[in-house]
Amino acid sequence: IVFTFFLGVGIFRLARRQALVRRAVAVESIGRVSFICSDKTGTLTEGRIRMAHDVPAAGVDAEQLRKIAALASRRESGDALDEAILDAPIPELTTFRRIATYPFTEDRRCETAAFTTPADTIVIASKGAPETVLRRCGLAEVERTTWRERVRDLAETGHKVIACAWCEFSKRAWSGSEPETGYRFAGLLACEDPVREGAREAVEQARDAGIRVLMITGDHPATAIAVAREVGIGDSLPTVVDGEQLEEVIAGRSNVRLQDMDIVARAIPAQKLSLVRALQARGEVVAVTGDGVNDVPALQAADIGVAMGERGTRSAREVAAIVLLDDNFRTIV
Repeated sequence: IVFTFFLGVGIFRLARRQALVRRAVAVESIGRVSFICSDKTGTLTEGRIRMAHDVPAAGVDAEQLRKIAALASRRESGDALDEAILDAPIPELTTFRRIATYPFTEDRRCETAAFTTPADTIVIASKGAPETVLRRCGLAEVERTTWRERVRDLAETGHKVIACAWCEFSKRAWSGSEPETGYRFAGLLACEDPVREGAREAVEQARDAGIRVLMITGDHPATAIAVAREVGIGDSLPTVVDGEQLEEVIAGRSNVRLQDMDIVARAIPAQKLSLVRALQARGEVVAVTGDGVNDVPALQAADIGVAMGERGTRSAREVAAIVLLDDNFRTIV
């Protein structure tokens, strides 16, 4: 009876701090956590993305670049990036009729849409990770290298960078499927997402308590490093691996130790599960954050699964032990 009452008091105290406990046993486990695997966007940052810079390609102006990005975006997707792009309405978009959508997936790392135009042609617009979009465009290698450097320069200042491209066909020439090559490069868009107030202090508090914070993000490594430095993860030189390198680290075939990582960049949700299990196999007690359907396996496997209450999907909230009512990293700590 005393133990049950004790857990109930803990649940009540946590609820007052914007953490809704769905499984009482989590209250007992919280104090033993040694690793927090945290999302970046919306948890360490505010999740309020806004467009900061346009970098159009030669022969393309800023308005045309944003138009192509808007064509490849959907407000109903619920994605903060799409909402930021579509916040500045472009009147000409009403003359385009969407006939096909090829949505963003973690494997493809881009979103593409096909439209018919008043001129009775087919326009294909695409936006996504710069490395993916650049591969699809017919650029000379020297141009590709120059754009990669621009991406890195923007990412190193903490910007989320996306690339845009388009191609056009006659109705007869279009196969009806998404083109993999033959796009014309339109340029880059750089977005800002401010770090949450109190995030740095929360990271310091976790570190002082002996808890290691590992940032997991789908963003460019340079963007992740800039944000990590701002919030104090890894001090001035965070250890970063990308999603493709993670398997080597887990298998022990890398010179980076699993427990020494500060950032996993260009990560996909499926890799969270492998990471959680690998840390647990090494004796760590792991809390992991997630908001999407793809995060469900990692949330279930974690010692403490923490779902986002504001932007999280219903399935993520249902399997998590704790739901954050404010999606704030400080609340986790």
